[in-house]
Amino acid sequence: MTMNPLPQTKAELLALTKNLPDDAFFLEHSRTRELAYIERSYPRWMEIIGIAQARLQTPERLSCLDIGTSPLTFLLRNYFGKVSALDLSDALRKRCETAGIALHAGGVNAPAVISSLEKVDCIFFLEVLEHLHSDPVEVLKGIRSLLRPGGLLVLSTPNMMCLANRVLMLCNRRLHHFSYPPFTQCDQAHGHQHDRIYMPMELADYFAASGFQTVELLYQLNVDAMAHQADSLVRRIVAQGPRLLKLVFPSLRDGMIMVGRAPQSL
Repeated sequence: MTMNPLPQTKAELLALTKNLPDDAFFLEHSRTRELAYIERSYPRWMEIIGIAQARLQTPERLSCLDIGTSPLTFLLRNYFGKVSALDLSDALRKRCETAGIALHAGGVNAPAVISSLEKVDCIFFLEVLEHLHSDPVEVLKGIRSLLRPGGLLVLSTPNMMCLANRVLMLCNRRLHHFSYPPFTQCDQAHGHQHDRIYMPMELADYFAASGFQTVELLYQLNVDAMAHQADSLVRRIVAQGPRLLKLVFPSLRDGMIMVGRAPQSL
């Protein structure tokens, strides 16, 4: 099978998506929505890739697994020697195969699938945990079992303690980043809506309980930087105050990143 050229920039990734046949599977079942997703997500993807690169020696020689297949999966081929993917369904299998990426279907809640996978040096688990109706400790234990000694897990998820939610809690209002209700909406390819989101310290405890040797807690800069991209000029100006506050106090940002290191001896 002839491999597609690997996209290295946002423009190339957009062009690749635009040139896919109409019968291809697209994120959110729409080419237009996938293109918008790439525009919105590219800065945070590059932020996260940079975080992994800074903590790995010669990542171009290492292997990685992307859990929750997305356009990011194809970008990872530029940074790692071997890339594989794990997803809830095999809807993106053809697109992965043409990029030389092995896709495994079944998701993190399928023990038989987890046990059949090869161990890797780095795992990306981005914006998935909040969709799962599962014990997070058991999920993280299963993922840790896929890491080689000293391997890295990079997880991103909404921050329950972001600035907006702290204000909304005081007002007894619905919180941001939740879906109401999440239980009645389940897409066969993408799973449930946001069932629950996590407090940073809570998730750090879950990482420790799952057997990770060290855990770093970071806050995503680019989630907030892109949040008001489509807003009017007036709303962007009004948003500058909270944005500056989040630069000074990172824990108020909308997204968090947990970086877990597996023990050197497993």
